[in-house]
Amino acid sequence: MKDQTPRQQLEAMKHERFKRDCPSFPAAYYPKSKKPKSAGRNAESNALNKFIVDYLTEAGHWATRINNQGREIMIKGKKKWVVGTTINGTADIIACINGKFVMIEGKINDKQSDAQKDVEQAVIKSKGYYYTVHSAHEMAHLYNATLYAL
Repeated sequence: MKDQTPRQQLEAMKHERFKRDCPSFPAAYYPKSKKPKSAGRNAESNALNKFIVDYLTEAGHWATRINNQGREIMIKGKKKWVVGTTINGTADIIACINGKFVMIEGKINDKQSDAQKDVEQAVIKSKGYYYTVHSAHEMAHLYNATLYAL
């Protein structure tokens, strides 16, 4: 797996799981991953966050994406915006890796906000783990060098 790109590693992990879960199914028909169809200014960031969640999940851990943007609702025919209820600055991804609480913030071209830095310090103070990841390669390296051993 060392010569593979992180996305190829993820695909190989998915195939190994499929082979384990469905041993009689022909390998030629294993489902292939599709690239995320995100559009707009957050497309790269969304693709990175999806990769991180998929990578951790396929490695046998629990991970989920956090959304704090809020939502639009209709009240008596009028649109109203309801703010999210997650703490401001919460990282994009929360995970449980070998029983340890981990937050991962995916960043492509921007930097952590002050609120994100405050959450990072609070998580570390609480004996949790917090990482900022900028690419699929960085995530694969972080996992192989650090997270796998938690």
